[in-house]
Amino acid sequence: MKRRRVRAGSLVVWALSLAAGLIFMSLYPWFQERAAEEEPDILSGSEFLHEIYQANIVLYRTLQETVTGTEIDWQDLYLTAAKSRVKDYQGEYYDFGEETPLSYAGERLDALLDDWNTNLATGIETVVDYEIIDSASGKRIANTEWYLCRLGTENESQAAKDFYPYYIKMEFDDIGRLSHVWVRGEDADALLTGASRVMKSRYLERNLYETLSYSAYGNIGWEDEIYYLSEGEAWRMLLRVTNLPKNCTVCYAMTEAQLAELKSSSRMFLSMSSVGNYLNSGIQETFRMLLIVLFLIALLLPLWKGYHLHEKQLLPLHFEIRTVLLAAAFLTLGELSAWCVLYTMSNRWDHSLPYMLQTVLPSLFPGKIWKIVQVGNLILLTIAFRFWLALATPFCQIYVFGVKGYFKKHSLLVRCARKMRVVIKRGRRRLRQKQWQKKYGYLLTAVRSVSEGNLQSEFTGDWGDFEPLKGELSSLQTAFLQAVEEEVKSQRMRNELITNVSHDLKTPLTAILTYTELLQGKNVTEQQREEYLSVLKRKSLRLKTLIEDLFEVSKASSGNVTFERERVDICSLMRQVYLEYEDGAKVSGLTFRFQFPDEKIFLMLDGEKTCRIFDNLYANILKYAMPDTRVYVSVVCEGEDVRIEMKNVSGTELNIPAESLTERFVRGDSARSSEGSGLGLAIARSFVELQDGRMQIEIDGDLFKVTLIWPQQH
Repeated sequence: MKRRRVRAGSLVVWALSLAAGLIFMSLYPWFQERAAEEEPDILSGSEFLHEIYQANIVLYRTLQETVTGTEIDWQDLYLTAAKSRVKDYQGEYYDFGEETPLSYAGERLDALLDDWNTNLATGIETVVDYEIIDSASGKRIANTEWYLCRLGTENESQAAKDFYPYYIKMEFDDIGRLSHVWVRGEDADALLTGASRVMKSRYLERNLYETLSYSAYGNIGWEDEIYYLSEGEAWRMLLRVTNLPKNCTVCYAMTEAQLAELKSSSRMFLSMSSVGNYLNSGIQETFRMLLIVLFLIALLLPLWKGYHLHEKQLLPLHFEIRTVLLAAAFLTLGELSAWCVLYTMSNRWDHSLPYMLQTVLPSLFPGKIWKIVQVGNLILLTIAFRFWLALATPFCQIYVFGVKGYFKKHSLLVRCARKMRVVIKRGRRRLRQKQWQKKYGYLLTAVRSVSEGNLQSEFTGDWGDFEPLKGELSSLQTAFLQAVEEEVKSQRMRNELITNVSHDLKTPLTAILTYTELLQGKNVTEQQREEYLSVLKRKSLRLKTLIEDLFEVSKASSGNVTFERERVDICSLMRQVYLEYEDGAKVSGLTFRFQFPDEKIFLMLDGEKTCRIFDNLYANILKYAMPDTRVYVSVVCEGEDVRIEMKNVSGTELNIPAESLTERFVRGDSARSSEGSGLGLAIARSFVELQDGRMQIEIDGDLFKVTLIWPQQH
């Protein structure tokens, strides 16, 4: 009787598996529709447009040879070198000998464009009509009798318009700039956007850089241009690449027949996109949802009194191992389901089951290929769902043993924990007394250490019941240590402040007294008097600036500063402040490179105080940056913050810690030979922090970097 009930339960499980398979197969057409919605248009895709780009490069050389009547090498047309940059350590021109990096780069360019020429002859030229016309001479190269360059103009004939439903026409000016683009196609907007983007890219330059990456002539770099750089940086050669044709118009057009031929010859591209579309059409999610539903049904089946399949010992595995297998099956079956639908429904894929069966067995099963595929799908799906239910059914033994009894019997962790519990109880009794004595010894030793003034000792070990006292003693020790360090630091800063203030105030004051005595002399000429008065005025202004900066940083440190906050366009403000230092930057040979986002960034700041921040930072750069170098200024939005970075190369060696540069009366030159109060960075930091920001200074060798971070306003 029990065996019959088990058989009945088994039939129910098989019926559920079959029903789930039929439900999933009924959704195949829906999956196919979703995948078809995402099919791309090859004619506006990046791969096809890059073929057009390559054709432009190849046809332009042919046009130039026709115009000049002479044979032209690829490198003569597309590659030039800035030989003035090729110098050795002494500044003399470097002699490469017979074989130079330029000749090597030319060889690589020739090989690259020869491949492009072959691709044109075997690819686009076979299925696309083209025409290229020189704007100056009017000479023309084409593979058709139609005047394609009239397309899109007033001279376009109705016959040509009807004959060519697709074309791309591009006009390049005399400096190689893409000035106009005309298109016609199914999705003209996407085609226009894609054509403009690809044609304006530095595709030729990027490909040449990749072929030169393994050059034997030192390192290869690619910033604004491709350049060679020797291992010892003894020489440098810039290579400039012409990425687009010049002074010509080129047009590519296709008839309906050519469009059909192109799409049929591009089956692999369409097939791979079809694979991705099927994998992203919700197949896996739907299949896994069916698995979840079946799992829940399997848990509810034991509530039916006639169901006894769960009482049979299936897969005698521990609960943890069975759970891992169930999770692995959940992931794996979901992944395989997508490929099952893909192999069945994709009519754009050479590896689909209907396509392969029709190719291999065209006459054996005429007209029955689809039925064979459907039956095979149903069998595979039924087996997959039955396997899933076989993994899920043993969990229903909870009904037999109860939750607690089930885990006692089937959980590996519970069984291990029970054995460990016995071992722990035996050892705990023996060690409890010794541990208590040992922990009390920890406490006694720690108290003695603190009472003797040892503030560096670490409290280790497990103190057991005395653990809270360890935290309290550690906190007390840390508080004492911090108090001592703060007092020492405060005393040191106080001494340094007095020394620096005395030095910086004494210098101009001494000069004032000296020149005052000189003015009182009887033999002073009028010219000397004017010179002495000029020095007195300059030193007085210097003394005034020192005193004002001292008051300013004192107020900022005490927080006794009033801020009038408003919405400030931070990028615009930084440019305005820079204009005041632009002339000084040119005199020092400093080149400022600004990297600002296109959109405006507003912060709630005090405009005047923020101007003072950047005024001090720009002034610091002009004072200490190495002449004839670049200064980088950037503004970046990172999450909820706005990050401002200013980087320059120091003219003198930075031999002090970065955090010390924002202390009062500290300068980047330890000899104190430059003008300045030594308060600029301190004032800037105080104003940044008082406006809810952060200022960080980093030193990496001679690279000096200041970072300002403010929360972004929305």
